[in-house]
Amino acid sequence: MSRTRFKNAERKQRRADDKWDAENNRWIWHKYAKCGLCDTKFVVNNYPDKKVRVNQHKVGNVILCGWCKTRHGTFVVQLLKIAQQLTLEDCWAQPKSAWEPDTCKCLPCVARRILQKNGKLTIGMK
Repeated sequence: MSRTRFKNAERKQRRADDKWDAENNRWIWHKYAKCGLCDTKFVVNNYPDKKVRVNQHKVGNVILCGWCKTRHGTFVVQLLKIAQQLTLEDCWAQPKSAWEPDTCKCLPCVARRILQKNGKLTIGMK
């Protein structure tokens, strides 16, 4: 076995040993949630009873990390929900027969394009 392979195996074994709780004779599991705005993962079960508590991080059914929640994340989520609701409406400027979604300047079409560009369009489009 080569030295690099041996060192990597040792490192993996140390990491696994760190996650073993000898007192309770079980593995220590961490549950992660992903922030709806910044897409970072954060631990949601760092409590003594090892239960997952995500409801305190939810704003409008979007999970927010502590950093985003304290920096106007609630307001941003509310704006995101308004924009998603706008995407459900029909075009205001043009009739359905002449509708060009890539060039239309009405509010629902612009909201649709912005949310598609940022990957935040979760509600189905019309």
